Amino acid sequence: MKFREILIVHNPASGNHNPDELKVLIEEKLSSKDISFEYIQTSPEKDVVKITKNFDAVLVMGGDGTVMNVVSKVLDEKANISVLLIPLGTGNLLSRAIGIPLDPEQAINAQLSAVKTNKLDVGKLHTNNSYFMVSVGIGLDAEMIKHADRKQKDTFGFFAYIISGIKSISNRKKRTFELSLDGEMQTVRAHSIMIFNAARLEVVNAQIGPEVNPQDGNFDVAILRDTSPVGFMLSLFRLISGSLKEEGELEYLQAKEITVRSSGAANVQVDGDLVQMDDIAVSVLKNAISFMYIEKNS
Repeated sequence: MKFREILIVHNPASGNHNPDELKVLIEEKLSSKDISFEYIQTSPEKDVVKITKNFDAVLVMGGDGTVMNVVSKVLDEKANISVLLIPLGTGNLLSRAIGIPLDPEQAINAQLSAVKTNKLDVGKLHTNNSYFMVSVGIGLDAEMIKHADRKQKDTFGFFAYIISGIKSISNRKKRTFELSLDGEMQTVRAHSIMIFNAARLEVVNAQIGPEVNPQDGNFDVAILRDTSPVGFMLSLFRLISGSLKEEGELEYLQAKEITVRSSGAANVQVDGDLVQMDDIAVSVLKNAISFMYIEKNS
């Protein structure tokens, strides 16, 4: 796919990289393809300048916070442009989810060589007027992210989250949720409710959640009820293996608009970040944003 002019948005504080060397590398790659560009520096806390100008793509170099800052700007401005990613953070959830290589040079080569775009659904989190790409959850996924120790993650990888899950068993209790799925209300007694949008939640070497279709205009919802040690661990293994089927104390649903109300504030993970919320209200923006389609062998 041929680009004429690209806006480069770079967060030099993201990850462990040399900002000047990366800037030179990317600019050389674009120049070799006769692509004009404009370069700006930003941070997750800093608002991105208007991007609707004459750009036909925006290239984001940064971590998840910078990526979502730019994605939010594209959506808010209704800019009809593609988003390219150079993942520089620690999580890089979206890049992992859509197959962007984590090496900067491989990432830019793969995306500049791509011949078509991939339009993905976006989740709108009305609770704090933000967006998410991967998932929102209250319960097990939030606790796993909160308690997984960095040293354990470096040492055990996938199994660090098993250990974190085991630690959560002692205080895992059912709560009462008021759950609305496309306007249909129900009262749910569960310890966890997880909402997946475009991909499974990948944290270090563990993927959490079901295989999902990122273009179907639906959220995939997992409701976990079993608080017994055996049942809790079985749910944990099913989450990480992706084998979420409606069975026993595990319920699997789909909806376009979802509201979750609980009694009191709770830890909620939003694309791997923890926030405190009383309620969760989300809706799907179908095929709302374009990324480059990366072949699996790229």
